[in-house]
Amino acid sequence: SLIIKTNALVIINKKENTNLLVQLFNFKKSIENIIDKCFDSSGLILMGFNHALEYAINFEPNYFAELISKNIDEILRDNKKLEEKKNEEKIKEELDSLFEIFRYICAKDVFEAFYTKRLIKRMLLGFCHSFDLENIMIKKLEKGCQYSS
Repeated sequence: SLIIKTNALVIINKKENTNLLVQLFNFKKSIENIIDKCFDSSGLILMGFNHALEYAINFEPNYFAELISKNIDEILRDNKKLEEKKNEEKIKEELDSLFEIFRYICAKDVFEAFYTKRLIKRMLLGFCHSFDLENIMIKKLEKGCQYSS
């Protein structure tokens, strides 16, 4: 647990890194893979890992709430990616990876404020290029907030 907290905090403390959420997601997946292969997905070990990662992410919860909201906004604003239908699956995967990190943050109300502000801007300024992806994201967030409350 301490090793996971320490490694996650090392990733998190490199804030100038533009791929912070990607690195955190990859770290999460690699540890889950190790737990799956070495410990046969032991519930107790997985629970310890989740608590350690949650601790590290919530060390600065407002920062992550804003960062995740900003990344979602950048993905949904990227008109070039959205124009090509073949990229839709890749975009959904990116949103899913952000959503997996979102589940760990405690400041969901702060996230909601940032996300709502950015969603309104996308809608009003015409940067909303895919209403389907917007709806998918909103449904995921509604579902995710129900489970974590």
